[in-house]
Amino acid sequence: MKLPFTKMNGLGNDFMVVEWPAGRPPPDGDLIRRWADRRRGVGFDQLLLVTGERLNGADASYRNFNADGGEVEQCGNGVRCLARFLAPRMGSELTLAGPKLRCPKGKKASSSAKKPKTRKLWGNGKGKFRTKGGFSSATVRGTRWVVIDRCDGTLTQVKEGSVLVRDFKKRKNVIVRAGKQYLARKK
Repeated sequence: MKLPFTKMNGLGNDFMVVEWPAGRPPPDGDLIRRWADRRRGVGFDQLLLVTGERLNGADASYRNFNADGGEVEQCGNGVRCLARFLAPRMGSELTLAGPKLRCPKGKKASSSAKKPKTRKLWGNGKGKFRTKGGFSSATVRGTRWVVIDRCDGTLTQVKEGSVLVRDFKKRKNVIVRAGKQYLARKK
């Protein structure tokens, strides 16, 4: 089987990114370990399989495997590489997707309230594209930023440059500069 792939690097981690055929089972651990071998295979820290499935309204979905063949949930550097890989194929908007956040009701203290529930999407680049959370979106102005969906709203933090944030509830635009943040509240 011929398998086209892209080799990517994100802050010292390297990834093999593959568009995996829809409905096909993922490669087994032994095959992943052979691909990950740096002398006889492609060599990588993680394998990112872009699947044809569209889960929870997302434009794409993927599965993440370590070099030892085990599946893992998430890798920040991998997501950044995946966003770079998908952006030309998917268009200019990257949307946080996945299961709805399970936020505690009321003000009762519970084990679920100890650790805040979030979904994050980091952006780092220049050009015309946008990241979209549940309650706001952030448009790039040559910068580095993160969009975090939380129980109380969508937080946009800017590390470098500036980002134009659209608050969906207040129906207004806010420019957030480096070192600042903006919370688009749920209510």
